[in-house]
Amino acid sequence: MSHADFKMGADLWSQFLAELGPNAFLVGPLCASPPANSGPTIYVDGGARWFREPGISIGDGDSWDEIPQVLLYPDKDVSDLGFVLRSLPLTVRLLELVGFLGGDRDHELFNLGEIHRFLGAQSGRVAHMDQSVLGFSSGTWQLEHEGVFSLLSLAHVQVQIQGEVEFPVDLPIEFHPLDSRGLSNESRGLISLTTTGPIFIFLR
Repeated sequence: MSHADFKMGADLWSQFLAELGPNAFLVGPLCASPPANSGPTIYVDGGARWFREPGISIGDGDSWDEIPQVLLYPDKDVSDLGFVLRSLPLTVRLLELVGFLGGDRDHELFNLGEIHRFLGAQSGRVAHMDQSVLGFSSGTWQLEHEGVFSLLSLAHVQVQIQGEVEFPVDLPIEFHPLDSRGLSNESRGLISLTTTGPIFIFLR
């Protein structure tokens, strides 16, 4: 992050990050209704239509008619979401995002790529996206789910899947990027997942 990336608001952004705790809540341009969050919130570009305090709006303004508090140059070499995620301190462990899935397919895929990068920068990180997609950094994780789920990685990882699942993987196997072996498993309760790198789980 360089001051050269900002048209205005660099100091405001730095102050917000300095006061941010271990959780970050982000609202994106595809958010269709006011988000249910009462804590500090980062409204990314078009997501700023839902702005309220305590929060901050940031972006280059290409998906909203108003000017955000932190205005970025449109010719920067990453997306607005990418800029925000790369700015977050390593102390941020839980990322909650609404309004970043759906819409243009290329935008959605690159959003997942930026979240993958966030997860890979530090162990112990989790990302929740619109309640239907979870992202985990390396480690062992457990969650409760009844229904179909799929695992997706954007890099080579070793994966182990145990618990109340239809197709367990008791010994670690290598998942390649977008490996279809992670497609359409089923859980009847507990899922225990061990991974050597970032991985996404899609819940149905």
